[in-house]
Amino acid sequence: MKNLFTLSSLFAVIFLFLSCSSDDNETTIPADKQKLTLTADHETTTIGTTVKFTVKLNDQIITDALVKQKDGETLTSGEWKPEAAGTFTFVAQKQGFENSNEISIVVTKEKTQLILTANKTTVENGEEVLFTVTAEEEGISDFTLEILNKEKINSNKWIPTEEGTFQVIASKEGFIDSTPLEIIVTEKVDAEAKGEGSFTYIGATYTINCSKLILQGISSSSNPTATWILQSKDLEKNISVYTFFATPAAEGKDGNYTFEMPTTKNISRLMLTVIDETTQSVIDLAVMGIEVEAQFGAINVNNIVPGNIKIAIEDLGGEPFELNYKGTHNYERTVHE
Repeated sequence: MKNLFTLSSLFAVIFLFLSCSSDDNETTIPADKQKLTLTADHETTTIGTTVKFTVKLNDQIITDALVKQKDGETLTSGEWKPEAAGTFTFVAQKQGFENSNEISIVVTKEKTQLILTANKTTVENGEEVLFTVTAEEEGISDFTLEILNKEKINSNKWIPTEEGTFQVIASKEGFIDSTPLEIIVTEKVDAEAKGEGSFTYIGATYTINCSKLILQGISSSSNPTATWILQSKDLEKNISVYTFFATPAAEGKDGNYTFEMPTTKNISRLMLTVIDETTQSVIDLAVMGIEVEAQFGAINVNNIVPGNIKIAIEDLGGEPFELNYKGTHNYERTVHE
């Protein structure tokens, strides 16, 4: 009996010792504690765009878990709307379960759209176009321009090589592409008269290096006509040929007159003079036997007229006279209707 009492007392003392040395607040962790899984519908987003979180356990959605931002707020719902750019880390927690995996959400500023402008939106073929790109009223560099269905250029300059209507877009990484900018390319218009020609008079040949077509007047008779002067001048020798002729004209409903540009078929009332510009004297004159082949085009915005002309007179000053010119002419209008 004594030995039994002693053993019982020993067991009681050991039990009491172990009980007193334990932490009354310690929670026993189950060996099979399960881990939560956290996912988000976006792991890269922009400021102000809502991110939705989902917490699962073995493919089952857990609705009462807490989603916490590391070193930040605890979400009151499964949604989060970022207010600043940066990288933010989240984890899901629930009592009795192991914390979930961490998720990092990368937040950037919302992409802004590029604004593309040009110094001109209607240009002539071969004329340089300068582009400017901005975003939120600030200049943007290192952008790429694309001429849709044609080419890409890494410059703010473009020189078209053909006529047509073109759509241009600016792009740059991190921005929304600009809306297409329409550029209209028209046929190149000559800014100055250029051509080749000469006239032969009494055995001497003169180079035509200045040609001018002048609309002198429009008659307001019952059969209106436009009267013209074509000056063909050798600047070095200061000798000019003045050819006078008429073409049909018409009065419009508004009272204004229109006229036909000179052609072989519509030229009438021809007269030709050879003038010494230095002395302003008439060297020779012809009113008969003048043969003309001519074709003049439309007058452009720079008052340049394309046109070819050939004049032949069998006898002027005792010898054949001939004038040939191909190219463009300066245009003047001194009309008194």
